[in-house]
Amino acid sequence: MSDKEQRNKLRPLQLAAVIFLTVSGGPYGLEPLLQQGGDIALPLLLLTPILWDIPTILTVLELNSLFPENGGYYQWVKRALGLRFGFYEGWWSWLYTFADLAIYPVLFVFYLGWFFPGIEAYKIPICLAIIWLSAGINIRGIVPVGRFSIFLSGAVLATFFVLFGYALYKSGGHLHVPAPTLKNKSYTTIGLGLYTIMWNFIGWDNVTTYADEVRRPVRAYLISIALAFVAVVAIYAIALVIALNAGIGGAQLEAQGFPALGALVGGPWLGNLIAAGGLASTLGLYSAVLLSV
Repeated sequence: MSDKEQRNKLRPLQLAAVIFLTVSGGPYGLEPLLQQGGDIALPLLLLTPILWDIPTILTVLELNSLFPENGGYYQWVKRALGLRFGFYEGWWSWLYTFADLAIYPVLFVFYLGWFFPGIEAYKIPICLAIIWLSAGINIRGIVPVGRFSIFLSGAVLATFFVLFGYALYKSGGHLHVPAPTLKNKSYTTIGLGLYTIMWNFIGWDNVTTYADEVRRPVRAYLISIALAFVAVVAIYAIALVIALNAGIGGAQLEAQGFPALGALVGGPWLGNLIAAGGLASTLGLYSAVLLSV
């Protein structure tokens, strides 16, 4: 393979950033968990990836190492069950993606509203701008998407590390985690909490659709998925621990999002920082998921 072809392929750090954004994009989206799980939210958050994500990741890594080619899960189904079911898999994933991708430009406007109240009046042109910006980056190639993803992932992670550092400073270095109890917890609320967690941990198979455009894919996916998994679990746990310590109500967090938590912990400047992280998250999610289509 020529040097030019190698330069046009994703490297492990770029791939890790794309995976992080495809699967997570940060804790934005976990807001209902505090209301649903209360003091058992953190144990649920830490237990679910062990039972749900690790088996999925191992399956993805095994199949992707056998067939490191563009198409990913579509190719797996086609080889195992034939062209018809491969078509079904691709078609169903395509339909699902229509709904999934539509979420992120709207959420971008939501976080932009933290800085500019009333901006929703311009929702459609802003959403179109996000769509065409992300499309333009994807048209340029997978490497620009990888570089863009590193920048946006770094921005998202940095905002919550700042939030964690400030919360730790304000608490005198002691963040308290309430003892979990099932008292007054119904199966319905626990089930909703599990659904919220599982939704925020899906997408590991999506990142296999461009395996042939990754440098040394078998090794790169092993490293990159491990990095992304650790980053996702860590940033989720950090955000939830801060929410449990800050005393923010579950209903308020669900309605106003993590910028409200930032404002409660550190004032308007920290709320603005978390809202800016939300802008980076939604833009990165759209761009990364678009890459997998």
